[in-house]
Amino acid sequence: MTFRASETEQGISFFSLLRQEAVVARDMAQAMVDLMDSYDSLSSSRKAMKELEHKADGIVHKVHESLNETFITPIDREDLRDLASKLDEVIDMLYATVLRLELYQVKEPDEAMRRLAEVIFQSVKKLHEAFDMIERREEGGKVESLAVDVHKLENIADDIMNEAIAVLFKTKDAITVIKLKEIYEKMELATDFCEDVADTLSDIVAKNR
Repeated sequence: MTFRASETEQGISFFSLLRQEAVVARDMAQAMVDLMDSYDSLSSSRKAMKELEHKADGIVHKVHESLNETFITPIDREDLRDLASKLDEVIDMLYATVLRLELYQVKEPDEAMRRLAEVIFQSVKKLHEAFDMIERREEGGKVESLAVDVHKLENIADDIMNEAIAVLFKTKDAITVIKLKEIYEKMELATDFCEDVADTLSDIVAKNR
């Protein structure tokens, strides 16, 4: 991949900042997977994920601040802005999911939640790998291959959510239906946002061959 000069006037690499944000997303996704196995730590896990979300917000702010202060960027300015913002949407959705587990007093995660959490983690892990490759200027085909994997994972998440909702609608407890349906949808939406990031990465690779 061929990029323009990649450093801001302050010597901060945009790609490094984005990779840092991807690390936060990966850590949050891992925390969600761990929570599914140690659910008695829900409250402390939610607080820890809130701290990670705040850390990501700081990184996104730094990206936007640096864009405002930099004349020449390594790739199109809007692509950098989109990557930071779309990855932030993944992070926000991860936190929103855990928050609702606590607010709705969900007693324990079900199999669908565990499966969705794992799919989210695999998706975010692949995004992190892609950001790492871009920072190191690796061959774009590898990034595009990871993006394809993220698309496949999003389809798997769709299937898991649809199956879970179909089962859920067989219960007569309307409150439970409302609560769990929203949680399933937020978890699936996290994979949708991962797909958005993957699409943007693929576009960047195509424009900078």
